Amino acid sequence: MHEGRLRLGWKVTTTKGRSAVQFVHSIHDSGGVYYRIGKKTIPHLNCGPLTVFRSKKAAKRFESNLAGPLKINRCVYFVSKAKEVWHVGSRKTSLSSLLFRNKDCIPDPKSVALADWVMLIPEK
Repeated sequence: MHEGRLRLGWKVTTTKGRSAVQFVHSIHDSGGVYYRIGKKTIPHLNCGPLTVFRSKKAAKRFESNLAGPLKINRCVYFVSKAKEVWHVGSRKTSLSSLLFRNKDCIPDPKSVALADWVMLIPEK
């Protein structure tokens, strides 16, 4: 069906499953996207797409630049055709703009993909 748009990636979350990327950009946001192992996570209405690291190396680099207990999770994701990502205040911004604001944590724009949905994979 859509197998060509399924990919394996890495998602950095807080220990409670909240997206670390969203956490960094939305400190004052009372909402949030939460990820669960074995369940598809989709963005809220008028939000998204979700962000995913393409490599574990990129996820580790991101995680090492942030304070707090974070977890690197293996995931499967459905590649989005969108070119913009939701940002604070129900606005959309380009992925390159989002990455520029966080170039210390995410130095390589090609290391991040946009996803229509993400599912964390259980650890072996």
